Amino acid sequence: MIYRQGDVMLVGVDAIPETANLMSGCGMHVELAHGSATGHTHLLLCSVGFVDQGVLYVQVKEPTLLEHEEHATIHVAPGSYMVVRQLEWDGESRQVED
Repeated sequence: MIYRQGDVMLVGVDAIPETANLMSGCGMHVELAHGSATGHTHLLLCSVGFVDQGVLYVQVKEPTLLEHEEHATIHVAPGSYMVVRQLEWDGESRQVED
């Protein structure tokens, strides 16, 4: 399963790596990306975040929502996901700022 909202994409994975660490301060919502230009946030509700070698993963236990101030809300099914940020190229690679 794949979900995309602006510059953030959730890609379904079979499992979160066993070496992944629970995000500090992680509660029932996970901030997937924070726009430095707008201050807006891609926020996944009712989920838990993990980090493994700089890669963000989320575990969704029940149907939930992915919210953002400038994008339509997306319904996300339960499962494990890897968070992928869109990159742009202008002579060097950098993350897209939403």
